Amino acid sequence: MILYLQVLDEVGDMQSNLLEYLTGKIDEAGDMLASVTSFTAGDLSKKADFYKGSDSFKSYFEQLNPLEQKPQELVNLQKIYNLYNERKTTAELIFEKFDPTGRASTLKSADEMEHQLFAKVEDILERSAEEEKSDAIVAIDGTLVS
Repeated sequence: MILYLQVLDEVGDMQSNLLEYLTGKIDEAGDMLASVTSFTAGDLSKKADFYKGSDSFKSYFEQLNPLEQKPQELVNLQKIYNLYNERKTTAELIFEKFDPTGRASTLKSADEMEHQLFAKVEDILERSAEEEKSDAIVAIDGTLVS
């Protein structure tokens, strides 16, 4: 009976460790995705956060792997690891090719262009108004003199 209880206790500990590692992997996977999303929104610091999460995910994976014994569990773990590698490769391409400052730069350029264009249009309209005012004065003066 004592041996049976010890085995149950060990199984309980293994299941607890397994659950802890699985929860950690899910949390890190979510953090990694959030980091990439924030990076593309312009937060350059999220690149380092992604790699930190990636290292943590890999650590959880390496701790989880020896706990799995069933062939299907091992197959599933390999699938998870393959997906992790695909996501990491994709994120690395995003970090390499995507300019997260592009949106802010584009908005700034558009704002500057709008201000420059507005200033030019305003100048043209002011000169045109002055010319119209001058023409009106000349016309009124001409009418009064006649």
